[in-house]
Amino acid sequence: MNTELESNFVSWPNPTNEVVNVSYKVDEESEVSVSLVSINGGYETISLGSKSQLPGEYTEGFDVGQVATGVYVLVVDINGQQIKRKIIIN
Repeated sequence: MNTELESNFVSWPNPTNEVVNVSYKVDEESEVSVSLVSINGGYETISLGSKSQLPGEYTEGFDVGQVATGVYVLVVDINGQQIKRKIIIN
């Protein structure tokens, strides 16, 4: 795990039922993708977005209002390096 990448990552609120916000920093042009992986038994993956981003700090909100209630892993992938956080959608 990249501790610098980890230290520049924040997600909130948790638990949530409408929007999950994600803040992160990239030091070089990067491919960034955000997804939710259900750990409620099905391991369903829900893509929240993917894009190329220039160096800088970013904060984005992702609508999870239509996602089934449960426990998920929020996965942010920056150039193949992943940051994971448990998130509860209620």
